Amino acid sequence: MVPCWAHPGHPIFWLESFRQVRNRSLMTFQRIFLPILFGVTGMAILVVTVLMLPIGISDSPNSAVQLILGFAIGTLACIQIGAGGIANLLTVLLAAPLISGEIELQSWRLLRTTMMPLPEIVFAKLAAILNEQRIMLWGLYVLRFISTGTVVLFIVYGVMRQDLYYSDIQFRTFFISGKWLAYIILMTAIASYNLSQPLVQSVLCGMLGLAASAYTRTRSQAIAGGLVARLICWIGTTLLHIGLIYGIVYLFDNWSSPSYAHLEIFHNMPTPTSSQITWASYLMASGYLMGFLAAQVGFILFLAGIVLRRARRLEV
Repeated sequence: MVPCWAHPGHPIFWLESFRQVRNRSLMTFQRIFLPILFGVTGMAILVVTVLMLPIGISDSPNSAVQLILGFAIGTLACIQIGAGGIANLLTVLLAAPLISGEIELQSWRLLRTTMMPLPEIVFAKLAAILNEQRIMLWGLYVLRFISTGTVVLFIVYGVMRQDLYYSDIQFRTFFISGKWLAYIILMTAIASYNLSQPLVQSVLCGMLGLAASAYTRTRSQAIAGGLVARLICWIGTTLLHIGLIYGIVYLFDNWSSPSYAHLEIFHNMPTPTSSQITWASYLMASGYLMGFLAAQVGFILFLAGIVLRRARRLEV
């Protein structure tokens, strides 16, 4: 099932991996990345537990658990952003010289005279870069598993507890109404999105580096272009998230409270029940996560297309 260009026995894959192994600073950074990542994570969780436990216990044991889980989620998210950002920048730095470096060394034409198709050459180089970062990628995945488990535990313990705690009637209604399915869908969407991001972001940053590499003639220009492209993508994605979330929440508030809606189109609509609001909010959040994941994959395919198109012109 693995493409031939992603196999270590592929000549381009082997050549690019050999070049990376000779980079001592890269090897040193990869060796210290995991100890630093797990050390910071362990210390952060310990500090959160020590600080939040007395505050939560002063209210109730249940509040202490929810408080610790909530702050743990926020802490893990910050660590994920920092560690993921470092890994993404490194991917851009390593991918940016893949084509421009060959052009600068005047070896690109030699690669194109081989019997290997152009996509095989380009993707074998990218696969070699990602393979050399597998240790960092595994560390990010371990952190993602921890954070995903914490989020799921918070939902099960906190949110579902509100529906199941008070009486047996509510307990039966919860399952008869199928409300439990909404929680399952939401947790599945959160887990799928969260666990996919290390690999998706690595491939995305690699394709951004390749795009910059294909449109420049020197490694320094490619590195600068790749970093600028990553910064633009990060700013654009952040602004897009803010705009979409604000718009969706605004429409949801109008729909859930039609009597007080700011938009007149909602005034004549019936007021939804609590069960309908729950289903709508959870399906909306799940659809947003899955939609954004699909958009990321689509953008990666778009970048792959423009990289190959530009690379074909370089042989002329």
